[in-house]
Amino acid sequence: MDGFLSGFFPECAWRSESIRRRPASAWRRNVWDANHHYAFPAWTPFKWAFATAFDLTICIQNGICAFAVDQQQLFREAIRVTRSGGRVMFSTYTSQFWEHRLEWFEIQSTHHLIGEIDYQETGNGMIVCKDGFRATTADRQSFETLAASLDVIPCITEVDGSSLFCEFVVP
Repeated sequence: MDGFLSGFFPECAWRSESIRRRPASAWRRNVWDANHHYAFPAWTPFKWAFATAFDLTICIQNGICAFAVDQQQLFREAIRVTRSGGRVMFSTYTSQFWEHRLEWFEIQSTHHLIGEIDYQETGNGMIVCKDGFRATTADRQSFETLAASLDVIPCITEVDGSSLFCEFVVP
């Protein structure tokens, strides 16, 4: 997903030189041209420009952490752009997926897409690189806390020992 995000949201392209060379405005224009009835967020400042309320808003593959924004604000914004009675879904990784996730980051580090991994600081769901990059994950408790703070009732489901989904209906 980080590769996908790097293509559409250059702010998420931490180390990719090929993405950095292309101006952010060009990516947004291409996305808007390809999907003229959708708008993608400009992350600074964090506010989506959607005027339409969606039936379903999805933030997958640990976007809740990868976007590096306030998680409560991200939940609030997902609620704002989703119609009453619509659904919001977030996903992250489970702790059982740790070895696969770490291996994926090691491959990225080998190809210089991220910095060298700091194995002394890496653990408990967090991958830390010596250049300051940090990849975190959410867990069941953090989803429950975020949902409770915004008065929504989450349905939290683990899938195949790899993903944790938090879904709720917008009041």
